[in-house]
Amino acid sequence: MTNASATVAPLVLRTTNDAIAILTLNRPDARNSLSAALIVALGDYAVYVALLATIGWEPLAVTTSLNVNFLRKPSRKDLLADCDLIKLGKRLVVGEVTIRQEGEDPPVAHLTSTYSIPPRC
Repeated sequence: MTNASATVAPLVLRTTNDAIAILTLNRPDARNSLSAALIVALGDYAVYVALLATIGWEPLAVTTSLNVNFLRKPSRKDLLADCDLIKLGKRLVVGEVTIRQEGEDPPVAHLTSTYSIPPRC
């Protein structure tokens, strides 16, 4: 017997352009019944994907600061994370993420995250 959740990618990258990445948390078996920690992880991952899409592969980039505001309880719809990189420096990158549900405008959460980029040799 095959486990359906094992065959579905939990995070789906929908699109990237400029400094914007749109990710979907795809958990059809749970219909996004999830913990606050998973919403935080989705937001942090969105910043990391936007960072890598902008500067290229940098596996040693790490989160140095993260702040999240939970604005409402999500219903049973797919979650979307919209990330804008609001500062792109040599050593620090700051991203802002709004997490919404597909087809709905009011946000579920708002997150800001700062990544440290190691010096290039």
